[in-house]
Amino acid sequence: MFLRILILMTFVAGQASGAPRTLKVAAYELSPYITEEGEERGYLYEIIVKAFTNAGYKLEFQFYPPLRAKNLVESGERDILIPSYSSPSDAKTLTFSQPLHGSQIGYIKLRGGRSSDKKSPQAGGTEGKGENRFGFELDETDRVIRSHSEKTIQLIDMINQNRLDVAVADKFVAAQVMVNKRPHLVGKLQFVEPPIVRKEFHVAFSKKKDGQQKVLDDFNRALFELQKSGEYQQILMRYGYQTIENDPNTLSIVTVSNSDMKIMEEMSKTFTASHPGIKINWYTMEENLLRRRILSSIALDDGVFDIFTIGSYDTAIYAKNKWIEPFTKFNKDYRPEDILPSVRESLSLNGKFYALPFYGETSMTYYRKDLFQKKGLTMPTHPSWEEIRALAAKLHDPGKKINGICLRGKAGWGENVALLMTMVHSAGGRWFNAKWQPEISSQSWSTTLKFYVDLLKSYGPDEPYRLGYAENLKLFSEGRCAIWVDATVAASYLFDRNKSSISNQVAYTYAPTMKYEEGSQWTWNWALAVSKSSKKKALAQEFVQWATSPEYVANVAKLKGYLQVPPGTRQSTYSEAYLKAAPFAGFVRDAMEGFKPLKRIQPDIPYAGKWFIEIPEFPAIGNSLGGHVSDIFKGKVTVEEALSLTQQDVRHIMYHSGYYSGVEPGPSRSEK
Repeated sequence: MFLRILILMTFVAGQASGAPRTLKVAAYELSPYITEEGEERGYLYEIIVKAFTNAGYKLEFQFYPPLRAKNLVESGERDILIPSYSSPSDAKTLTFSQPLHGSQIGYIKLRGGRSSDKKSPQAGGTEGKGENRFGFELDETDRVIRSHSEKTIQLIDMINQNRLDVAVADKFVAAQVMVNKRPHLVGKLQFVEPPIVRKEFHVAFSKKKDGQQKVLDDFNRALFELQKSGEYQQILMRYGYQTIENDPNTLSIVTVSNSDMKIMEEMSKTFTASHPGIKINWYTMEENLLRRRILSSIALDDGVFDIFTIGSYDTAIYAKNKWIEPFTKFNKDYRPEDILPSVRESLSLNGKFYALPFYGETSMTYYRKDLFQKKGLTMPTHPSWEEIRALAAKLHDPGKKINGICLRGKAGWGENVALLMTMVHSAGGRWFNAKWQPEISSQSWSTTLKFYVDLLKSYGPDEPYRLGYAENLKLFSEGRCAIWVDATVAASYLFDRNKSSISNQVAYTYAPTMKYEEGSQWTWNWALAVSKSSKKKALAQEFVQWATSPEYVANVAKLKGYLQVPPGTRQSTYSEAYLKAAPFAGFVRDAMEGFKPLKRIQPDIPYAGKWFIEIPEFPAIGNSLGGHVSDIFKGKVTVEEALSLTQQDVRHIMYHSGYYSGVEPGPSRSEK
């Protein structure tokens, strides 16, 4: 069944009067450039939609198999084809837009392995003494682009098994495959620069439709204006498609798009003012995109970023794999001993810091004390999830646009999985048994997931699969949630009268439990690390020390107020002035230091007992779970099906990472 998506676009002032024309789009999946589903639809999708919006058009999208999509446009049944390569042989039936940022096709090999001798490889691979053995992923049969991720998986496996020396593939498709399907190979392969070819994308217009030349001209003008305004480049940057900055005086920093990091970007003018000639390129991304882009950068060793924004999980993995540079020298005013012990431990390996903390957090329960008072309700100090559900039922008031509860539902190992795993662990469930066999289809998981799904469906906002941390923060701050269980770092925003409409009505307590306190809360640090591939390590480390120093904290307090100080990292932050300005501060510090890991009640689990697991495969298995759980709310799968599919995916990923021997499990559904 094809998914029809109607994108209603606001008519832009200055366009011709009257209702805007609707264009029928024949599109096909070419991930990661354009995808049919998901919160991030790809940069190609976003740029094209934005340009047509600005030109005053509506777009009606329908996705098809590639060849059918092309035939529908050539016949005139649909107006435009996305994506397309411009081809002279198609000139009789199609006309093409100005080029858009395209794909990079090139050689992929093991790091340190044989490089291509640039001989023309043959499809299907060649084998012979003294010759490279090649494999192809790219397919342009019938002049449509078929960039098959399943073929890329096969080629990457063959390289890893030494059955191929070199594969020819799309750079970003290969990176996505490694991050999502072969995480144990991240950092072990290399994309050989420069690429063999760069192929620009185009929008193809049907010549069978009247008035298409005007539509084409309108689109090209809008595309030019988008490029001229800088918005085109901003979309590319948000998805991580940019060139390497070779200027030795320019730092490239990739970070998450939240309020604390935006303050850091603003405050960085202080750093550049004291370092004449230094410039900073900021790449600010939504949390899921950030994680994928950093890993894909490492996966193919593209060396784009000097400084990563990573967390507790990432630091442990990146340090063990030598993807980030250790901090061995500190300036005299940095005072690393001032960093909270639990934070210090989470960012260190063998006594060395590999990332420095920007802010720390755990989870807690926020609630509206005014709504509780009106209903005569009391929030327990240590609530259970059953008590939270009962309270949400009494506070749910859709007529007044107040949801009984708001929780993360957006797919992602750092989004819905972060919350869900505190519930599963607190209920006595676990990811794996002592032999690394997944237990995701167990009764504890089933009971917990059913509870979570029913709670959100009954008393949560509509379409919870669209709501992550940032979206729920907005809802709660606007007074549209009675209860919210999420990160402690949100407190500074919620208590700020300039940002939150309910700043005087916010109360808080500990995170809820299912059965045990152990595992019922998460801990996390957002930290800054220097890429091992950076050619500006000394300058990058100097910036990181500046941004995580007591001096930075003091400057934020002075210029922005104590509420905006990054919390949860340093003992010195918790001064009398800070505790007075931020009434939640002492509670947050104590909650972080009082974290109880799952290992206390399940000593035989093979991981530390946090909500995440410190193995390279975790982002892939976490994203699998997050995606299948999100599909429950979309009506695509049941709870039982989501757990079964995740169990299958996880076993498949772990098998290919070498955790099991014996018969290979069948391919996961996403690889079929």
